[in-house]
Amino acid sequence: MTAIPVDLVIVIDTSVSVKAEAEGLSQAAETAIANARSHCPSDLRVIWLGIEGTWKNTQFTRTVRDYLTKTCAIPESALKSRKKGELPSGGAQEDAARVMQDIATHFDWRTGAKRAIFYLGDEALDAGGDKTLAKDIEAANQAIQGAKTAQVIIHTYCGQSKSRYRHTIEAEYARVAQETGGQSFTEEGSLRDFATVLEQIICGSQSLPQIPLNEPQKTDGPTTTLATDGDPQPVLPQTHGEHQTMSKSKDSTESAPAAANVDQPTTEKPKIEQPETTQPKTKYLPATGLEDYGRWKTMFKDRKANPNDPPFRRGRIWC
Repeated sequence: MTAIPVDLVIVIDTSVSVKAEAEGLSQAAETAIANARSHCPSDLRVIWLGIEGTWKNTQFTRTVRDYLTKTCAIPESALKSRKKGELPSGGAQEDAARVMQDIATHFDWRTGAKRAIFYLGDEALDAGGDKTLAKDIEAANQAIQGAKTAQVIIHTYCGQSKSRYRHTIEAEYARVAQETGGQSFTEEGSLRDFATVLEQIICGSQSLPQIPLNEPQKTDGPTTTLATDGDPQPVLPQTHGEHQTMSKSKDSTESAPAAANVDQPTTEKPKIEQPETTQPKTKYLPATGLEDYGRWKTMFKDRKANPNDPPFRRGRIWC
């Protein structure tokens, strides 16, 4: 069985805050590599690089810039990461996201080899800092895209930090690893755990599939992408009008058949015919004061002439 080639680049932050961990991490990584070579034999190639610096008594004896410009013959103008001295304090030595992008794009990866970067740091990904800011997220996005394009898996280790915003840094380290198919862990575990996980990463790299390019999927209808950057989801058919649980207005109800171009049968209310009566309707006029007086005067004369007639009743004059 032919051994699968694996290219692993281990990169470390060389700022002062990492000094206490650098030697222990280097020794643990060496142990993991030795165990991986014996437990899962492979054509493993490991390159140790420091960001704009090196660490004594470790395997990190060469800088990223030196390797890319000399071994890979990449012009410095093509590199995204900044030189030592260009940024305040140790910022250039913590330019992690840009370094990961440079390595993914310009490293001399072997043809057919599984490609992996393992970054060790303890501060934010764009020139360091004690918390993750918008610039760190943007730089991380560029690193993720560069890794996907080059089909490189990124693993991350977030070291010791006393920052109260440490959780924001750990979350961004984890996001970079997750979105490129890698693993992330922190200094909360022991160095023995670190070596065990790294060994699993190296052995697992032999069976990991190549990362597909981030191409949009074609669908028959419109799609929507969630904030979690998941797979595009099909948009459900929309119906014009109000929600089913809401009462429709009279206008929308009457216009629905016309919008659907469907002829709806119209029903006429039956007319109820009323039977005609042969008896004439009674008509009356309300009595006014003058009419009543004139009528009373006439009736009074008639009564005197005909005393046997019934008495006159005031109220209404019937006709």
